[in-house]
Amino acid sequence: MVVAALSAAVAVAITAVWVTTDTGSDERTAPRVNLSPRATDPSKHFYIVGSDIVDPDLQKFYPIGANVGMTSNFDWEGTGEGHVADAIAWGWNTVRLTIYCTPSYSFSIWKSAGYDALWAKVDAFVQEYTGQGLVVMIECHDAAADRAAADRFWTDAATRYRDNQYVWFNPENEPTWNDNAEWLRLQEHYLNLVRSAGAENIFVADVQNSGNDAGWDGAKPVDSQSMGPELTHGQCNVLFSHHEYGGVDDSIGAARYWDNVRDAGLAMIVGEFGYKLSPGDDPAGQAQHLRGADSVFDIAPSKGIGMLWWHATHGDGFSLKANGKAFYDGGPSANLSPGGQRLWDIGHDPPHLGPFTGDLRKSDCASATAR
Repeated sequence: MVVAALSAAVAVAITAVWVTTDTGSDERTAPRVNLSPRATDPSKHFYIVGSDIVDPDLQKFYPIGANVGMTSNFDWEGTGEGHVADAIAWGWNTVRLTIYCTPSYSFSIWKSAGYDALWAKVDAFVQEYTGQGLVVMIECHDAAADRAAADRFWTDAATRYRDNQYVWFNPENEPTWNDNAEWLRLQEHYLNLVRSAGAENIFVADVQNSGNDAGWDGAKPVDSQSMGPELTHGQCNVLFSHHEYGGVDDSIGAARYWDNVRDAGLAMIVGEFGYKLSPGDDPAGQAQHLRGADSVFDIAPSKGIGMLWWHATHGDGFSLKANGKAFYDGGPSANLSPGGQRLWDIGHDPPHLGPFTGDLRKSDCASATAR
């Protein structure tokens, strides 16, 4: 979700679970964090082969879950911290941790409490969720504001989590509107950065047009040869994230779009979708969001396209609860919004894509060729 304006916020004092000692991207001061015994088994990896996500048990993986915040990050109605049991009750296997990873804003953890405090919070969240077998997709919502700081964050993230394949990297939320060459340059930059640290973790690239990929203003869709296929050529574990707010529905149609992506040999997830509890002063936008959300619920499972709701704790009206509260308010299954009910239902009856029977070496990952 594009944040059009950031309201003034009071700096939040952070009570860290523990304080790390890293102060930069040097491996000696950015220790690797091995938090999930299952994930640290060298035989347990996620791989992307063509359009398939393959889980550590060699099953085709169908991501389902939501965007969640933590203290001082998209926490208007609560946080994801301490609520992994609630996420499991929803039937989720993946969460997208939306954070401010730079000191660009006064309310960011890095700015208000320091870089070590930011990592203490992220490490604790990763420990909680990956320790229970959920994927944590870390997403940087302010990378464009300070790319030098973002580079430092992602270099350290790759070093910390390269032995925990349940951590996925989503370096920059909705980069570029229609600058095709710059989109490719940015994704290649971050991909090379994390791979240079020896991390094979799944790399998640948001598509253009604020994630809608609708071809607006000359933006090339990700299935164009010079876009997604160019980025993935010879690369390990690249996943594309479509933010389905109705853009493709009004252009070529969601079903055709997802077919085009798969036909190009690309793997995709819907990293954001949803609609507000009420249209407010934007009924046209609400109607478009409804079309997008309905496409995700009605079509995406049959295409093998996973889904992450926007947002489970943010408080901007895209709530899974009818009262606008966090996903765990009153108990996970209580007082669901219409979108919440549909996500609850699919979380408890997800598509089962079956075993992966292909060749893992086609993932272009060094660990797969060594198996």
